[in-house]
Amino acid sequence: MRPCVEALAGPGGPGGYRPPDADITVSRTLLPLSVRCEFSGGTHVELVPAWVNPLLALSLAGAAGCAAGFVRASSAARRGAPGGGYPAY
Repeated sequence: MRPCVEALAGPGGPGGYRPPDADITVSRTLLPLSVRCEFSGGTHVELVPAWVNPLLALSLAGAAGCAAGFVRASSAARRGAPGGGYPAY
């Protein structure tokens, strides 16, 4: 609950300070990654910055591309295809 109250009271918070005993509901989701604090007055604060989800998606796409490249290179090396992992001198 402390991050919710600090985010609301901080300089970037949407409203004034709420006491720690205010009704706070915290909802979390994994896709898209989100931690949202909802206060009884209808005010809400998102604790996950907006740049995290696009960066996570790009990282997963990059990892999938690297894995596909590894599989392609290893299968080409097994077949003995040109450029299959041997350096060209």
